[in-house]
Amino acid sequence: MSELRKDSLSFVETLGQSVANVSPTLTPALAVAVVAGMAGTASWLVYIAATIALLIVGLNVGKLAKRIPAAGSFFVYVSRSLGPSYGLLSGWSMLAAYLFTAMALTIATSLFIKTLLTTLQIGAAPPSIIIYLAVSGLALWFAFRDIRLSSRVGLTLEAISVAIILIVSVSALAQVGFAPDVKQFSLEGADLGKSLQAIVFAIFSYVGFESAASLGKEARDPQRVIPKAIQWTALSAGLFFVFTTYVITQGFQDDATKLGASGAPLGDILAGQSAWIIALVYFGAAISSFACALASINAFGRTLFSLGRYQILHRSLGLAHQKTQDAPCRRDDRGGRQFRAGRAAQRKFRSRHLRLVRHDRLLWLYRCLFSGLDRSSGLPQENRRTHDARYGHWRRRRDADGAVPRRQPVSAAALSL
Repeated sequence: MSELRKDSLSFVETLGQSVANVSPTLTPALAVAVVAGMAGTASWLVYIAATIALLIVGLNVGKLAKRIPAAGSFFVYVSRSLGPSYGLLSGWSMLAAYLFTAMALTIATSLFIKTLLTTLQIGAAPPSIIIYLAVSGLALWFAFRDIRLSSRVGLTLEAISVAIILIVSVSALAQVGFAPDVKQFSLEGADLGKSLQAIVFAIFSYVGFESAASLGKEARDPQRVIPKAIQWTALSAGLFFVFTTYVITQGFQDDATKLGASGAPLGDILAGQSAWIIALVYFGAAISSFACALASINAFGRTLFSLGRYQILHRSLGLAHQKTQDAPCRRDDRGGRQFRAGRAAQRKFRSRHLRLVRHDRLLWLYRCLFSGLDRSSGLPQENRRTHDARYGHWRRRRDADGAVPRRQPVSAAALSL
């Protein structure tokens, strides 16, 4: 069974995964309007509070990443901390989050490119579906090619987009003057209740900052690199958000109502500028969205890999590509035999003992997560007789209608199917 390439990613490449997944440029380009519309002149302070909160969260995630370096990130962390029932829920939730984020950001990239071409008054722009297919194909190619390449590409694109936004922000600040905005520093007109609510929306700007944890099997010295990458991402993104939010709020003359109604805050404060400057903003947003979609695909693939290794999904998903990863290690098919035994039992007892078989699948996950793991294959070092004994134990304990004991987490067993 093939393994992911170990010790292949440096700190910078690991950092690139988290930074790209956060996509800092999208906050000043779009999301800041929601926060500023609620918090008004206190928006910059809201992002400071959100940054502190995420640094605390990142500290705890870093502790887990240091103790359990794994490709499954939260799926494995939660399973070993709170139990497989919650781990399954976390794993499926992370899969859905990464998948739909990749889909949404791919569409956003296409829209930004379309808007960029319109701003530059390019009449022969291709249809939206063509742009979408091209963006999707390019993201999949980078993700399939190599994690080192995709991480570097993501970090490079985010660095370019952040540099563009910083240059544009300084240009916008120069229009109104570099004098401190007294209204913002005095929190004039800010409402405490709405500001506290705005913190919740501000936290959405940091979504994906923990994504480096999915590279726990591939990072060089993951016990040190992963926590550091997560903390650096939260801190650097927070500083960027505080500065750009301050500039945009000042650009709207501290008018929270007008800013909250804006669909493109950064573009609106540059309305009197050259079309090339506005196009530059859309270019930065496009490449940032693409980098985020690419990082989401990378994290999605590694979560699938982890679910495949624990055979929650088909075990073929737990295999790494032969060319882009290291040579396969020693094959151990004991877990596969146990999986097939569970499938055979499901067919045998389909009508009367379906819930029992579901629980057997959950029991298999318990064994994977809490028993000794084979270093070469990641599968439990237990023989089939142990599995058969445990299966027979639960089989004997079923009641007359074939149900498992009520205390067992049936909902988690359903998720495991």
